[in-house]
Amino acid sequence: MPYFDLWTHRIKITLPAAKVDSDVLNPVVPVKLDSTALASLHDILGSGLTNRKKCAFANTTDSYYYAEIKDWTTGCFFVATDTLSSVTGHIFYLYFSAAASDSVYMGDAGDAAAQNAWTTGTINVYNFEQSPFGTDAVLDSKSSRNGNAQGGMGSIDLVSAQFGNGLNFDGIDDYIDLGTDAIGITSVFTFNILANFTSQDGAVLAKHASGNYGFALRWDVTQKIEFGVSSNGSAWNQTFTDAGDVPEDEYHLISIVYNGSDVSIFIDGAINSYQSPDTYNQGFNDSNQSFRIASSEFVDLRKKGIFNHVSIHSVARSASWLSVLSEGLFGTLLTFAAVETADTIRELILVNLVSNLENITTANGYNTDAGNSVVRSDEIGELTGLPGIAIDIKQDEPADEQIYGYDVLNMPITISVADTYTFGGTIAANKLAVSQKGEQILGDIRKAMAQTVTLAKSVVYVNGGIEDYPLQRENEFSVLVKADFNINYETLKNDPYNQ
Repeated sequence: MPYFDLWTHRIKITLPAAKVDSDVLNPVVPVKLDSTALASLHDILGSGLTNRKKCAFANTTDSYYYAEIKDWTTGCFFVATDTLSSVTGHIFYLYFSAAASDSVYMGDAGDAAAQNAWTTGTINVYNFEQSPFGTDAVLDSKSSRNGNAQGGMGSIDLVSAQFGNGLNFDGIDDYIDLGTDAIGITSVFTFNILANFTSQDGAVLAKHASGNYGFALRWDVTQKIEFGVSSNGSAWNQTFTDAGDVPEDEYHLISIVYNGSDVSIFIDGAINSYQSPDTYNQGFNDSNQSFRIASSEFVDLRKKGIFNHVSIHSVARSASWLSVLSEGLFGTLLTFAAVETADTIRELILVNLVSNLENITTANGYNTDAGNSVVRSDEIGELTGLPGIAIDIKQDEPADEQIYGYDVLNMPITISVADTYTFGGTIAANKLAVSQKGEQILGDIRKAMAQTVTLAKSVVYVNGGIEDYPLQRENEFSVLVKADFNINYETLKNDPYNQ
């Protein structure tokens, strides 16, 4: 049977409780499929972009999650899941089907689905999956604050990165201009930057004009992160520096969190520096300054390196939220089960047929208890003991007819029932009794097959009878009865999973 909403395949995804330090509200989970899961997805939908939205993430109760496709080629997504539990972890699924329509829950950057994947408190998200060439070409996944690349950046600067693709900045004149409109942060905030920095000092993210308005996040050649803020336009209210190193030529997730009283610097989801400001106790002044990625308004502060992800939030994300983000980006958060395939219509009919035959017991008014042992085999000898039933499913399944949009199919099967009896009296009398029992069993088969077979249009009896003459072993007699049937059913054209 297809899974809910007619999905034909799914992959189970597990986020272990050990990965969640405390419950995470409004999470955005980066999903990076492992090589086996990615191959399974591409086997059905292809590695090209045509079918990339014929899939969706959902929880264990079949409720969909919004998701952004970060990079289809490498299987990278951002998914808005339910609350993550530190006690039970979280299980969800990726469903997909080549016959499906594009899911409204799966989107590219800028699509409604992708915007919904970025949960409450997110203001702007830049995932750098498109060529930066052209007006507003650097897409904002959350809202419409798209960026303009400077310095002649183009498709050559779109490169493979840690999580999907990223943009490669030359440190000379490359940067992203996000305009001068206010960000909208008032009292608390979180900045996340996943990047690989190379040599030279430079601004990573800044809304900073002459006179020290706004903020600037910098990386310098001593491999330190420095964050400076100003609310009065005359001087930095305070600067904050990480306690450890952020080495060059390595990917790291840098997070700056202000919770209304303290500024924390996180490196790769772990707190690195925690400082109480001396004078900074309000939102920075972000009016009218140029908002930039890989630059401030000062030419000598342009940053060199590969930027993979930038997000701005109007809430102070928790340490556990940031840890989940980091481990997801680095591919250490989730485990993926082998792909599961939904049952075809044919298989569902056979499952229902077995269930009907299992009713053949004396307790249900039949003449044998053969229904207690039913196997799908062309050999009655596969039974571990008698009585029992073997279902021989023929290899040939002719299409009776083809009508517009449907395949009408005819599945031939043979039902074999074997039983043994112990009688007293003469051999001739016993043989007669067993023969009569055989006729009763044939009637039992036809009666059981007359029950409703789910999803079948009809079940037609073709022929049947006692196979050869009842056999004798000492005082035990056996009987084998076979009956042939044609099961007629239909599916959608060239779609064995749906009717």
